[in-house]
Order: sequence, then C-alpha cells, then structure tokens
Amino acid sequence: WSSDVCSSDLTITAAKADYEYGSTGANSFSKTSLKTGDDISSVTYRYYESDGTTLLGTAPTAVGSYVIKASVPVFSTGSADNYTFTYNQGTFQVTIKAITIAVDSQTITYNDSPASNSYANPSLVPGDVIGSVSYTYYDSTNTTSLGATQPTAVGTYKIRATGATFTSGSDSNYN
Repeated sequence: WSSDVCSSDLTITAAKADYEYGSTGANSFSKTSLKTGDDISSVTYRYYESDGTTLLGTAPTAVGSYVIKASVPVFSTGSADNYTFTYNQGTFQVTIKAITIAVDSQTITYNDSPASNSYANPSLVPGDVIGSVSYTYYDSTNTTSLGATQPTAVGTYKIRATGATFTSGSDSNYN
C-alpha cells in the first residue's frame, strides 16, 4: 500500500503599482489557493521594461510604464515545497511629477535694458537641477502671447515660464 501527496497549485500576482516620479511606496502581491494555516510574508520583485523581457537591475525611477513580476515567496508558515507556483505579472507605472515654476514680478523703465527674469525654484526630486527657464510674455489679460522677447513699450504684461532645461535630471519626468 502507498500514498501520494501531491502539491497544490498556488498563483502569486504582483499588484499594479503607480508612483509619482521621485516618490516611493510598497509593492504588494496577491495569492490565490493558499492552504489554511500557510502564509507568505514576502516575495522578490523583479522589474522589466514594458516589453516584459528586458530585466532591469533595480526598481525603475524614470517616468514610464514597466512590468513587475513577483517570485521567490518567503513562507512565514507552511512550506514552498507543498506548492506548484504560477506567477502573474503586474504593471509598474512611474507618473509625471507636477511642478509649478513661479516667475518673480519685475518692473523696468521704458528704454532701459531688459531685466533678467527670475523664478522661485520648484520642489524637485533631490539631484535634479534646473539650469535655465524659458519665458513667454502675454498681454495684460494673459490671453495673447507676445512671444519670448521682453516687451519694451509702456504697459503691464504677464510672464509665464514655458520651459525648463535641466542640468541634472530630465524635464520628461515633470510637467
């Protein structure tokens, strides 16, 4: 007489994760068909380019869509030896960080040299640095663009920061 004990099927799915550029969070996973009394405390996460085949060394930080796969479950109770695993992938999305570049007000006198614009530094991810900002001038109602050249005629104008060039980091991570 003999008896065979077969392994149970267990599916582990990496949950969808969305993070704003520069932030961190905890990944999560779900498990189906785990037997009563058994529990998984953690899994190993692997990150891939959006094609799902190009393995990345670490969690991605640049804005984009990636694939996340969970594997190597660590059992707090029970044993991996009792299961046959199926792993389902999830998506890992790094989203654009919104920033506002506030332009400082200025006053110039007619026929003087154009003033240098300045701005309040927005809250950037550590290590990212804005090297220069481009500006567009608008009429006093802030509806008609007058272009990038500072107006010299007497009047009141609005100034908007319309672009930033980074000396460190990438403008594609911000809007």
